[in-house]
Amino acid sequence: DRATSSLPVLPIGFDCDKYIALQRDDLLKRAQANDGKLYLEVGGKLLFDGHAARVLPGFVPDIKIRLFAQMKDKIEVLLCIFSGDIDQGKMSADFSVSFTHRCLDLIAQYRAYGILVRGVVVTRVKEISPALDRFSKTVQAQGLRVYIHRPIAGYPKNIDLIVSPDGYGNNEYIETERPIVIVTAVAAGSGKMATCLSQLYHEHSQGIKSGYAKYELFPIWNLPVDHPINVAYEAATADLDDKVIVDSFHPTPATNYNRDVEAFPLLRRILCKIVGEEKAYHSPTEMGMNHAGFAITDEAVCIQASKEETIRRYYLYITEAASGITAASVVQVARGIVDKIGATIEKDRSLCVPLDQLKPTPALGSTLHDGTTVLVVDCESDAALAAHNRLRVPATVGVAECEGSSLKEVGGLRFATEDGRITYLLRTRPLLSLTASLLYYLLVPHEQWGDDTLDRALQQRQQVDLVLGGNNISARYPWSGCEHGHAPHLRAVPLCARDLLQAIAALSTCCELARSAIATLPELYATQMHGNHIASADDGLLIRQLGMHCTFDNLKDK
Repeated sequence: DRATSSLPVLPIGFDCDKYIALQRDDLLKRAQANDGKLYLEVGGKLLFDGHAARVLPGFVPDIKIRLFAQMKDKIEVLLCIFSGDIDQGKMSADFSVSFTHRCLDLIAQYRAYGILVRGVVVTRVKEISPALDRFSKTVQAQGLRVYIHRPIAGYPKNIDLIVSPDGYGNNEYIETERPIVIVTAVAAGSGKMATCLSQLYHEHSQGIKSGYAKYELFPIWNLPVDHPINVAYEAATADLDDKVIVDSFHPTPATNYNRDVEAFPLLRRILCKIVGEEKAYHSPTEMGMNHAGFAITDEAVCIQASKEETIRRYYLYITEAASGITAASVVQVARGIVDKIGATIEKDRSLCVPLDQLKPTPALGSTLHDGTTVLVVDCESDAALAAHNRLRVPATVGVAECEGSSLKEVGGLRFATEDGRITYLLRTRPLLSLTASLLYYLLVPHEQWGDDTLDRALQQRQQVDLVLGGNNISARYPWSGCEHGHAPHLRAVPLCARDLLQAIAALSTCCELARSAIATLPELYATQMHGNHIASADDGLLIRQLGMHCTFDNLKDK
């Protein structure tokens, strides 16, 4: 809990307690209005909603499951997964695991909060493939049933077929007991809505007048289309070509996104055929359960956070385009959104400026909550000291002694800017990669940067890597000339950020410096970080896991 942890105190613009109370009351009211049975479609992330936490400071990333845990006696969960994602072995970009593993993770997370998981629904199944069969057996080993839903010809336009025994009626019915059924999924396009409507069809055929609603967060319906919070959502979904627009079906001014508004006429026709015209929703906004706008306590804080998020998304698309994941045109769309919101890199993400000036030398930097900035240049000599000639930092202090530890010993400079903030320019640490070096400088007090205690532990860790590398080569390639455990031609690879943290953790039992570094880790939450190059996938994942707001640029672009 952020209130009781050692996380830094940050500006707050959102009241989580109020939001949970409003969502809970609305949820109970909707269930009671539908003969005590409601199917709630829940999209987005369950535990790690980083976007919401960044644009609504104060929003807790696991707020959804906290709400559901408060109502666990009234709730059960259905998890949906698209059969094609199972067959293709699709990976989750956020968690670097397959969708099937992510499904099992979600089951474990719900159960950890005491929430009943009823089963897993595999959607649009054409045939039972070997991969699907293996997945089904794994889920069944967890004590859960797997339900199969087949594709419906002409979906979603052939409404007469869809709402018939040969459409939704052909799907396997899932017997549920509790008044609120959460229908969620591993990823978008997993068939959450179709599962809800299929259940409604079966139950209305049996005389059970259950209802349907959507758990919504963005865009926030009672904020204008061009409000920075809603524009930040548009930036987050630029690769999907989502647009925040006016909900033309709603009787009062309301904001929604284009896909929901465009799909609503067909959805309403399906609902009318299942529940009757009187009980069918009249607008997508009415269908959504979204009280986030009423829980904003400091709009200025959220606006500034939203501007920073649009820039963060812009850099994300730059790295994705360089890796071939996203089309180059999306970068231009994102840049247009940054301009639309009135954000500037120089003002709203100033950390990027000096790192851009350091190109073509790879460099990484972070700004802490007290305003201190640490810049690390990837070099093995005193080139870091020369690199400051490219920096336009208004320095009042040059090379400096820092409380008994010479910055020259670690190869760096200390600047004090006109507003009193400190900027350090440093070179990579021996044995460490660029990302690991930055973490070292952030976690170790600057007066102990010259301490060699950690260095000795890191040397031992690197020796282990070399021995393992030599063993692997001699075992796999006996003709290579490598003796057992010895590969003299192997070059020591710099340790990555995860190696550094593991070495610190191992050393913490006997070293006060290592214990201090571990205690500092929570202080990195929500700090700004930027690299003028694209980091490795493992380093990027670790930085996100630490909760740092990181971006990376393409080193080739100036």
